[in-house]
Amino acid sequence: MRRALLLAGLVGLTACSGAFAPETRSPTTQPTTERTTAGQQATATSTRAAPAPPAAPVRPPLRLSDLMGRAPGEIDLRIGVPDLVRTEGNGQVRIYSSPDCILHIFAYPGGAASRVTHIEARTRNGRLAGDAFNDCLESFRRS
Repeated sequence: MRRALLLAGLVGLTACSGAFAPETRSPTTQPTTERTTAGQQATATSTRAAPAPPAAPVRPPLRLSDLMGRAPGEIDLRIGVPDLVRTEGNGQVRIYSSPDCILHIFAYPGGAASRVTHIEARTRNGRLAGDAFNDCLESFRRS
């Protein structure tokens, strides 16, 4: 019987010896917080990924209707300063150029201020841009 008690005691000690290692946590997987002197919590380690920056809003393409009827100053804000401003009678011809094309914008008095009444787009060799008109306008978009 003495042997049985001794054997039972050894089995009990073996079971309590911790056959499995205690669970440990890596400091990089858990944020640690500390209390500051003011009692506020400060995070020492953060495991969360930084939030992605918001996507830039997609602007609709620049179209002829965005420019027609506008004051010349509004056009300058949208596409930049003209390369040449030529006065013709009481109106203006404003010429803008980009690497892709040249815009001729005609502004005449309409009410209290001058307004854009006609726009022509030309390629670099002088031909009318035709179907590529909107592509020409996009080449002037200010970022």
